[in-house]
Amino acid sequence: MNPVNRITGKAVQSASRLPIVSPGTKGWKQAIEALQKTGRGDVRVANMEDAKKLMNDAGLRMDRRKMYTATPYEKGYEVHKPQPGKDRQGNYCKSKERWEKGETSVGNDLPHIKWKKPGRQGQGHIFFED
Repeated sequence: MNPVNRITGKAVQSASRLPIVSPGTKGWKQAIEALQKTGRGDVRVANMEDAKKLMNDAGLRMDRRKMYTATPYEKGYEVHKPQPGKDRQGNYCKSKERWEKGETSVGNDLPHIKWKKPGRQGQGHIFFED
């Protein structure tokens, strides 16, 4: 259940171990191609601006949804804070946010966009630093 590099298909221990892809690079182009394909997986960029740019470049034009609403949605994205627990420096951090069951154990140690589109396994995460 840990993050899976969408480009290579390999699982990593935590989101902070995913390679950062930057606009205009070969990795960015590979990330766009990977996001356009179906299946689960994750990508890491430098900041939230790049995360939104990557979504748009990949054609994932979606509306932002409120985090963990009771109303399910088929297409859109939520912006999540890092999971409660230990941060990248190993310090314990408490959070008053509501977290989905299971999310706290899957290596989401960075803020991220969680996107979802209709179809089987049409979802993923774009992690960022800020």
